[in-house]
Amino acid sequence: MRSMLCIDDIREELQNLSLQFQDHFRVLSCSGREEALLLIQKEHPQVVILDIHLNGEDGFDILTDIQSLPAPPPVLMLSAYADPIMVVRALQNGARDFVAKPYSFALLRRRVDIIIQDERRSRAAPKPPENTGSAGAPVLAGSSPLMRRLREEIASYAISSMPVLLLGESGTGKDLAARAIHAASRRVRGPYVVRNIASIPETLVASELFGCTAGAYTDAREQKGCFVLADKGSLFIDEIGDAPRAIQASILRVIEDGAVRPLGSGEVFQTDCRLISATNQDLSRLIAEGRFREDLLYRIEGLTIRIPSLRSHPEDIPELVSCFLNVPYEDALLSREISEEALGLLMRQSWPGNIRQLRNCVYRAQLLAQDGVIQSKHIRL
Repeated sequence: MRSMLCIDDIREELQNLSLQFQDHFRVLSCSGREEALLLIQKEHPQVVILDIHLNGEDGFDILTDIQSLPAPPPVLMLSAYADPIMVVRALQNGARDFVAKPYSFALLRRRVDIIIQDERRSRAAPKPPENTGSAGAPVLAGSSPLMRRLREEIASYAISSMPVLLLGESGTGKDLAARAIHAASRRVRGPYVVRNIASIPETLVASELFGCTAGAYTDAREQKGCFVLADKGSLFIDEIGDAPRAIQASILRVIEDGAVRPLGSGEVFQTDCRLISATNQDLSRLIAEGRFREDLLYRIEGLTIRIPSLRSHPEDIPELVSCFLNVPYEDALLSREISEEALGLLMRQSWPGNIRQLRNCVYRAQLLAQDGVIQSKHIRL
């Protein structure tokens, strides 16, 4: 039987963990650093559950010691405080996941199962190419401190299976950030499924997310929902702030226990997908207006990444323009060069539509310049 090590200085907590996992694991337990390191080296547990706050010892120090071992097991950290800074610190120091108290044991068991499955997948998964998109053009390009920090956050968060929330204005590249998280994760060989809530009619959101059986509603045909389609991979839900409130409870249930019930079916399917959500809305305001569930926000914002607006890092515009000019298009002979004057004009704009607006502007200029050099007269703002 596979083994698990639980590290906590509260005996009742260790007993509860042992009771919850004893049917699936040989549960080992201890309350301090020295004993924990000895047990890991002797028993080679498949996963470690470590409480951050121990009597007289710092869980982060123990985490560092575990990571220094020749073959460290994956670590899930527990804490009574859901401080985002603490979550980031845990992941950057090597923890695979982070769960805040109080938690349901169904959620904890699911997170442990996901960690073990991710570990199995990672053994054979190839390392993905760094910062390249499907068309060969670099994504998340830019050498500014803001973009370097963004790429560092993505690299840190990719190793976990915790839900990720991407916040940012329209056109900033939240979709590229989501794809980069999947590409750098242990789920890279699994499916990557995308759904934009805002583009789905409200009457069809439930069937798109959870699936439906034939006859569930007028003209309904049997279909799998995107949570099931993304099993063993990642699901990117864009504009989650537009999700109907009635749907939000079902999304929360999937996050909690992986249970998906298609419309018109009494059967429940289990799915193991990592949820990446994005929105350009203020979710706190939506909660105050009664349009978004607060408990859902707590579940999807465990790891939050803020995508910067283009006006906050205009020094990256030349690099972005260079990337756009070198994208291979098949529909026309396009210019690959731009004059200094035209580039200066682009850098002086505020770009309320962000990177998407810049990309479209460069493409229009390429069409106008044909195979010549893009000049200021070709820029249409």
